[in-house]
Amino acid sequence: MKKKKVYEDIVERFSKKIENGDWKNGDKLPTERELAEILGVSRTSIREALRAMELIGMVESRVGDGTYVKALSLDTAFNSVVGAFNADSDFVLEMYEVRILLESYTITLAAKRRTEEHLELLRKTLKDMEEDIRQGNKALESDNQFHFIIAQAAGNRALLSILTLCTELFNSSIKMANLPVNPQDIVEEHQKMYEAIRNQDSALAARLMKSHLRRAYKRAVMLMKMK
Repeated sequence: MKKKKVYEDIVERFSKKIENGDWKNGDKLPTERELAEILGVSRTSIREALRAMELIGMVESRVGDGTYVKALSLDTAFNSVVGAFNADSDFVLEMYEVRILLESYTITLAAKRRTEEHLELLRKTLKDMEEDIRQGNKALESDNQFHFIIAQAAGNRALLSILTLCTELFNSSIKMANLPVNPQDIVEEHQKMYEAIRNQDSALAARLMKSHLRRAYKRAVMLMKMK
């Protein structure tokens, strides 16, 4: 049996609170720090759980305000199917093709619609990425967070809904591309995307995203050939 990840267990516990009426639509959740202390888990696990819940429509993150409960949707039920799906190698590569198309468009919208709050979140994530790398980590969490903020900044609920259904598969594709690379190159790629978004240069942002994901795609191909 596949071992359940910490954040998946948190999502399940939070879901029960919503289903039982302990948390109602419109209620503001405790802060990440408070939730981490209550559950005895890391803030990273709480952040992953909240991001997953937002992507499936269970909660809503309001920049500078906090996280609020939303009414359950059909996407929530569908997520259980997506979360249980283990993508095979071919499917992972196909998902990369989807990501290249989808995220290249997402970042063009983000470049046009981003707010100062979004830029601040992206800057913070870049710092987290650099710190992770300095500590010898792969910075997968901050990388994932960077892409999530871009999706938020795009401001398109329909597009976010599509990304919602693919979230777990996207996460799997990121892990599949975990080949030895120059970490600084990864930071620079994200830094350039940030600058394009900041300057509202949507065409450049799209080119950078395509290039970034195509390189990740090639790493995934190489990894699969090594297995």
